[in-house]
Amino acid sequence: HEKFEDIAKRPKPMKSCKYIHVARNPLDAFVSFYYFLPGFMGLEPGALTMKEFSDAIFAGVSHSGGIWNFFDSWYSALLDPDVDVLWIFFEDLKADLEAQVRKIADFIGLKGVLESSEGDGPIEERFEVRIKVAVSQSKHSFMKEHIEKFDEHFVFGKRKVAMGLQDLRKPLVAKIRADGGVVGSRKIIPEEVSKRLEEKWKAIIESRLGFKTYEEFHQEIIRIQNSHYN
Repeated sequence: HEKFEDIAKRPKPMKSCKYIHVARNPLDAFVSFYYFLPGFMGLEPGALTMKEFSDAIFAGVSHSGGIWNFFDSWYSALLDPDVDVLWIFFEDLKADLEAQVRKIADFIGLKGVLESSEGDGPIEERFEVRIKVAVSQSKHSFMKEHIEKFDEHFVFGKRKVAMGLQDLRKPLVAKIRADGGVVGSRKIIPEEVSKRLEEKWKAIIESRLGFKTYEEFHQEIIRIQNSHYN
């Protein structure tokens, strides 16, 4: 989770690169983070309350800069005519996975790639096969079956000694879990924590960009992208 300014880039023009940015409601993202990060750091499930976890996050235990600054950065990238970026929303993936897969395929120019490569059968048939595979392998059931392909074992392997977890072969928690993809999981956040997260939205997104809610932000980005790509 890096801001646009912090990721590796080719020399300008930036249009030589394509970027896909995946966004999620910050309150739902907080719940997912709560269930993931403590276990990744070697803590047993339930070792921290959500209040304790939020205190740690706001104290700087995570070095990612916060989802709000992340959104601000990639929104600026979306508005930059020299940057080719597509926002994909977690909520839209859950609502209609295939439609989002097709959006990504169009953005990366998959049909053009197929036209310039060898293969059996018409381009359209080969395209549809790839769409079907991408949708199938993006489902929770597939990722659960092949969990080693989707967990954080690479990062954990590089960082576990620094975290004092050298005796662990893998993290205590995986990113692919039954409660990891719930839209609306923010409902379980204690009111005190929820208010703190909402205040962060107001202080960064609303004050800088003018969007009062995540839903308003979401819809405006969809509108901008429809005007860009239609």
